[in-house]
Amino acid sequence: MTHTNHLGVPGARLFYTVSGSGPVLLVAQGGAQDADGAQLLAEELSDFTVVSWDRRGLSRSTVEPGEPALALSVHAEDARRILDAVSPGTPAYVFGSSIGALIALDLLTRWPERVRRLVAHEPPIAALLDP
Repeated sequence: MTHTNHLGVPGARLFYTVSGSGPVLLVAQGGAQDADGAQLLAEELSDFTVVSWDRRGLSRSTVEPGEPALALSVHAEDARRILDAVSPGTPAYVFGSSIGALIALDLLTRWPERVRRLVAHEPPIAALLDP
């Protein structure tokens, strides 16, 4: 069964979903995907507590008027706040795809104690690769 919730954070209200039970797996969606994009994954990984969210300004998450343009670091901080709400103090498995992979990498860099393992799928960082 999937539970939904909202989390008030500075400058926004974030929508997130929680499915299953077991160790927490945070799924950071890519592109314009919202939390619903993790539903099939959550069904297959029901032995995990799968958590996903709508990034600020996407789908059911809102941004307060007058907020500055969104930075990757803001999305990573949102991810940490959701982890703190769902699983305070316990490191989580994290899977991110595309921009979600960049968010996950920033989360790992800034709060390594919150990440047990990370899979960064197709992060758009080609500039860092050797030609």
